[in-house]
Amino acid sequence: MNLWISACALVLPVEIIEFTSRLAFGEINLSWRTASELNNAGFYLQRSPDAKNWHDLAFLPGHGTTHEEQSYTYTDERPLPGMNYYRLQQVDYDGQFEYSKIVSVEMGRDGSGISLYPNPAANSVTLALQTDYTGEASLTLYDLMGRQVKTQTLSLEGGVFRSEIGLDGLPAGVYLAEVVAGREQWRERLVVE
Repeated sequence: MNLWISACALVLPVEIIEFTSRLAFGEINLSWRTASELNNAGFYLQRSPDAKNWHDLAFLPGHGTTHEEQSYTYTDERPLPGMNYYRLQQVDYDGQFEYSKIVSVEMGRDGSGISLYPNPAANSVTLALQTDYTGEASLTLYDLMGRQVKTQTLSLEGGVFRSEIGLDGLPAGVYLAEVVAGREQWRERLVVE
């Protein structure tokens, strides 16, 4: 009986051992690993705003048949505003397929759509955010007492925005960076060394 169970385990087409999503600099980095693959043609990476209606973002070829761990990565450079749900559709050479678990990342008003790097920072920090807003925005840095210590005007052009922010004259400490663009608002913690 154990022999039969072992034989059945060998026919699993692909064993996905990890599937993760991470927001970085206004983009979403997706990565997954497989423990083994059997007749794996590849993966359709799919995205959805509601975990119901799915669209293919990319196809990444598989490694056919292998018993060695394999790693895959993809960067969604233009995530949707709000929630972004992702799943993998693993396809065999014969056309059969299976879906992975779903992972998600939220872009938007709750602050998850902004990145500051490096963080901690010394002389300057790069601000990156994702927005559909076009026009002037304001960046304000607050100290732990809630006092404004720096303000700067930004010119946004919908999509991924990046700008270097000077930190000269700011004492070492923890700050809150707030960006306001129209009705959108983002906040992120910044440590200055």
